[in-house]
Amino acid sequence: MASTSSSTPGPAYPVSKRRKTRKGTFSCWECKHRKRRCKFEPPSSPICVYCQSHGSPCISQEHADPRSGSEANIQHRMVHVEALVSQLIQQRNRSCQPHPSQELIPAQHCRPAPHERIESDIQGLLSAVTDGPDLTNRFQQLSGSLRALLPHPHVAVLILSKGGFFSLPFQTLIPSRKRPSSTIANVEHPETDPGLPITASHPIHLARKLIQLALGLQQLQFTPSDHPELQLKDSTTETSRRYLELASCHVTSQDILIDSVDGLDTLLLEARYHINSGNLRAAWLIFRRALSIAETIGLSQRNEKASSRAKFVWSQLVFNDRFLSLMLGLPVAVNNPGFSSEQTLDTYPPFRKLDRLHCVIAGRIIARNMRMRRCDLPGQETLENAYDDYAVTRDIDSELKKVARSVPVGCWEIPTTEDALLDTDKMDRISRLFTQMHQYYLLVVLHQPYILRHRGHHVDVATASSQRPDYAYSKQAVPPACREVLTRCLAFRNIRPVLSYRGLQHKAFTAAVALVLSHIEGHRLGASNVLEHQRPHDLGIVRKVIQTLDELCCSSNPNRYIAIETSTQLNKLMSIEAEAANGIGYVVYIEEEGTGTGSTRSAVEPALKLPMPYFGSICITRG
Repeated sequence: MASTSSSTPGPAYPVSKRRKTRKGTFSCWECKHRKRRCKFEPPSSPICVYCQSHGSPCISQEHADPRSGSEANIQHRMVHVEALVSQLIQQRNRSCQPHPSQELIPAQHCRPAPHERIESDIQGLLSAVTDGPDLTNRFQQLSGSLRALLPHPHVAVLILSKGGFFSLPFQTLIPSRKRPSSTIANVEHPETDPGLPITASHPIHLARKLIQLALGLQQLQFTPSDHPELQLKDSTTETSRRYLELASCHVTSQDILIDSVDGLDTLLLEARYHINSGNLRAAWLIFRRALSIAETIGLSQRNEKASSRAKFVWSQLVFNDRFLSLMLGLPVAVNNPGFSSEQTLDTYPPFRKLDRLHCVIAGRIIARNMRMRRCDLPGQETLENAYDDYAVTRDIDSELKKVARSVPVGCWEIPTTEDALLDTDKMDRISRLFTQMHQYYLLVVLHQPYILRHRGHHVDVATASSQRPDYAYSKQAVPPACREVLTRCLAFRNIRPVLSYRGLQHKAFTAAVALVLSHIEGHRLGASNVLEHQRPHDLGIVRKVIQTLDELCCSSNPNRYIAIETSTQLNKLMSIEAEAANGIGYVVYIEEEGTGTGSTRSAVEPALKLPMPYFGSICITRG
């Protein structure tokens, strides 16, 4: 029966023929129907601005109007998909009933066979989606097709539980009362409903569940077992990627389907998948798109009528955009997120309050970095010479001190999870660990530019000695902050040793580099180097970080190649530090991006170059 249906040719659709258009007509059919001006930017672009922004086919009036095609064709396609979905659901109901002994059902009975056919029909439905009274029906058909692609509920429970989806780092940011119960993924109760949306659900709910499963499968890639109990046709890597692509291609890429809080929340999940995969720029672009949609629909903290969930989603979008921008050296999307006043922040739990304050401070650091980068451009010295970046830095530093004092002292103790009886308790402690780490990470990136400078960067060299600020404060502030970041990174690794989380790797690498550079600079002081007393302890921490990266290098982790690169760089940096400790002189300076010049110039090829967001590269040469 399956072979018969699969060989049946699809319905024939009328082929668009060229037609004569009135002289001077350049509008596409979509813009004509909407009675709007058809613009092309650039003029040579084959797709107009409106169609490009809405993902609509841009069809010239030289061709037949696609809306004038027979409505019966669209109805036939919808009926065809509905019949196919009904057939698959009936087949699943017959063959996927839970076994009395709770044993798993063979894979061939739990998985609909014609996935490719359904995906083709989904694409056909999307191409037929236009504004009209039957739009809801078409979305229902799309939901039915997506629902048929989800695994059996028992398998979904196993994926979410074994993949530790509900204890991933970003889940700890969700307030406890809003988190899904961890019993949803209890392996001891395979009959538990994993919250799979019903067929009549909005497509965004189906896409959300597909991405959740993709995130769970993504974490399963790093475990040694092949997980035969999941009965997957393909590998966990391929299945994870496929679920994400289904959700992205058919739902989250359609603006009309995501202009809601649920849609933005789903985009948050999609971006986090890319972060875990090491695709930081892809995640950054998704956050930018989500913020644009959020502002369009009025989702902002400035809207006092917004629900608590809407405010939470808005704060998460801004938070992730700013910390990703810090990692990539990019500007912020929203200059004024409109966060609540200090009086309102005092009503939040301590760590929720810290998260919002860290978001504001991250924005200030990015603004300072962007201003400093403009000062480095040729011809900008006179225009920007009134900007005192170090005064701004000290002001931000004072703000971080104020933030630390705004919560009880006990909030800064490193939490442990050995005595955590409930999953919610463990997640709360992990959340505390990350918030503490962000406090010290911001302190590191705030002062890092100044631990490398031997002379004023924005003033004339002849007057540098008299105008140069004293950067001793920054050089003293960085090492202890680095230790705090690395200690918490390693503590989290002990809790989740197989986790793939690119953000954690970046923070550990940034802190390790700054700490070793501080020691290289300290060796120039000889007997006056106070930092020498803590050298064995500091190098031991960095060695543990390198060991963690080496473990990732030997796994199937998607961040494997990044781990290999960072591990190699840290090993080389440690070798340079050892030589500096034995009396070999090294000079550390910043090489500005795209100029080949820096705060200290050298004709010698650097022994090591390390990336430094916003400022270019950190260069180390003998001298």
